[in-house]
Amino acid sequence: MRGHRNLFWKYAIILFLTELVRGMYVLSYLPALPSIEAISLTLASVAITAHFVFDAATNAWLGFVMRKIGAKWTMAGAYVLMVTAMGMVLFSQEFLILLIASALLGIAVCPIWIFALANVNDATRGKDMGFIFFSWLAGLGTGMVIMNFVIGFIGDDAVYIMIGTVVLNILGYIFIPGKFSVRQNNGGGSGKKRLPLKELLVILRRHMRNIPGIMLQALGVGMLLPVLPTYITGLLELSYFEYTIFILVIFSLVGFSMTILSRGLDSYSSKFTMATICTGFFIYAAGIIWFSTLETVWIIFLIACFIGLSYGIMLPAWNKYLAGTVLKVKKEESWGLISSLQGMGAMIGPVVGGLTADIFGSVKATLVASGLIFLVLTIYYIVMFVRERTKARSA
Repeated sequence: MRGHRNLFWKYAIILFLTELVRGMYVLSYLPALPSIEAISLTLASVAITAHFVFDAATNAWLGFVMRKIGAKWTMAGAYVLMVTAMGMVLFSQEFLILLIASALLGIAVCPIWIFALANVNDATRGKDMGFIFFSWLAGLGTGMVIMNFVIGFIGDDAVYIMIGTVVLNILGYIFIPGKFSVRQNNGGGSGKKRLPLKELLVILRRHMRNIPGIMLQALGVGMLLPVLPTYITGLLELSYFEYTIFILVIFSLVGFSMTILSRGLDSYSSKFTMATICTGFFIYAAGIIWFSTLETVWIIFLIACFIGLSYGIMLPAWNKYLAGTVLKVKKEESWGLISSLQGMGAMIGPVVGGLTADIFGSVKATLVASGLIFLVLTIYYIVMFVRERTKARSA
């Protein structure tokens, strides 16, 4: 058990460092380029979308490939792609280079997610999920904040910090104790040369009823990516520095909720987990829609803080629930497929968010649309969970 916990810490640290790179590039560097007129907003959105396209496409089959080539070669390939992506950006900021780098980074970030999720301990599922997603959020948020500050001070030279972070990631993988591994199946198609499409369909069918929750969450949140800077710095008239502090505080509250409040999830029944999920969906929906009617910064900030706290406990609850539906003998493949479905929502989100703002002529329309998606999820899962409870009582 102690050895497993130590290895789990390594997974979390490497996940943090990987998301640090992603946060710097996808959440800060690319969105900042239109503001300095390096590329247009449309091209920046295309590059961001490309990242999530390749992330989603890779996750769909990576779990099967990992079993065939092993952990060592999987991580080696991921780091080669990561170094190549950030190295390309060092030498050129042309759109085509940025697009290719986004795609390569989308592939490179996938393996560590599958390793971490597949090694969650069933006895501490809520706590472990909270820790994994705290590592994800902390990496993304820290990467974005650091890059925002660095861009403000040194401009284009900020690209050097990204390659430095990749080097730190590689050193962490090499020198932090613990060996990554992939569980091997006994038979069951593991020796086939082709990707086992039949197995993939079995896993997909198992998670069919949760596809709306998996994809639409990512879609709803992803819609805010291209419009959030405009909403905060434009409509609310905050400076870029104040925007960064705003996001940092919200991310900190989400992280606190994920690591501290989510610990109680393992002590309560599945009924509590289901209630947490539905409540979290509703608070997000109501809060984001409410934003569209407000222009007072401190009220928006307080609502955002409350959304952050609720979302921070909802996300581990959601993933604890999902983990309970995963086939134990197919953890890598199952989490790969789930991550792929999430990635599909995330890659569509920025495009839908940008188009919604353009069509209706206001970023507030995107806020309302994002909130409505979560309202639909609230209703869907209340109905589904009530049916499950009713069926369980009558059985």
